[in-house]
Amino acid sequence: MVSRAAAAACFGIALAMAMARYASLYRAMQIVGGLYLIWLGVGASRAKPGSAETGAVSARPAGLTRGILTGAVLNLGNLKIVVFFTSIFVALLPASAPLWVRLAATAIVGAQEAAWYILVAMLFSRPRAQVAYRRAGVWIERVVGMVLFGIGADIVVASVKSGV
Repeated sequence: MVSRAAAAACFGIALAMAMARYASLYRAMQIVGGLYLIWLGVGASRAKPGSAETGAVSARPAGLTRGILTGAVLNLGNLKIVVFFTSIFVALLPASAPLWVRLAATAIVGAQEAAWYILVAMLFSRPRAQVAYRRAGVWIERVVGMVLFGIGADIVVASVKSGV
């Protein structure tokens, strides 16, 4: 049985190859990606107080290796993350980018994501950070929502201006 992550990765590679060949598909994907960012932005900017609550923390830590594997499986199996990064790559990488540039970009994003999640896990394992986030979380969500909306709108406008 093929996992969702493997199927999504194969779909992403096939889509990237098709977009490199057909400029109109590339522009259409940019618009779809921009609209997706707008949708995420609207959802995040409508955050309500109490929606940024942190969950209960386990009394016994799972261990470093298990935590890394669990995080990797959850992220690779999350179709929203695959679509999000595909839309970012489509929007920012030119269709004519060589394979080594695409692989380097993927490796850089992977390393950046690992570093980010390690930092977040270390920070939010502290009770003071959890309390501070409960207080400021809704405003963080709203600001991030506005930023995502702006980026998405910019991508859509630029793609429409370039002609589909």
